[in-house]
Amino acid sequence: MDGIHCTPPVRSPASRAAAYSRILGILLLYVAGTADAIEPERLVRAFGQGQITLVTAAKGCTAIDVYIARSQEQRAQGLMQVSAMHRHEGMIFLYPGKIMISMWMKNTLIPLDMVFADEQGVIVHVHRDAVPHDTSTISSVEPAALVLELNAGSVDTFGIAVGDRIISSTL
Repeated sequence: MDGIHCTPPVRSPASRAAAYSRILGILLLYVAGTADAIEPERLVRAFGQGQITLVTAAKGCTAIDVYIARSQEQRAQGLMQVSAMHRHEGMIFLYPGKIMISMWMKNTLIPLDMVFADEQGVIVHVHRDAVPHDTSTISSVEPAALVLELNAGSVDTFGIAVGDRIISSTL
């Protein structure tokens, strides 16, 4: 997947007009659906924010807005007590190096998919459908440097698999 470009194909004027209409419709739905964004937002107000791009062999490029958990305290809090998250929204947990990472779902209210990646953003493990309130350990299986948490079902929706990449210029 070297040399991946996440740019749309060149389209005719009529096709561009139809695409713009679809984009406008999506934007209107997004604005109307902001109640689905991370709730309650006050829980993550102190977290940094950024955007990552998932680059998958199955579906290409997908942009995700992320809250960034950098500190030990932020990583410990994570998405605990968050009751809803937008479809293209998630949280990324950054670690100071490549380590074995273990997480759990205690006090987490929504089911999640967890995507573990190394320092280059190469996905090394995927855990689907983590169960709310479960205290079982979810491990990276291999050393990792970051974890991306998304709504359950996102791994399948976005076509995420081991070997795909997470890229960002904002983290």
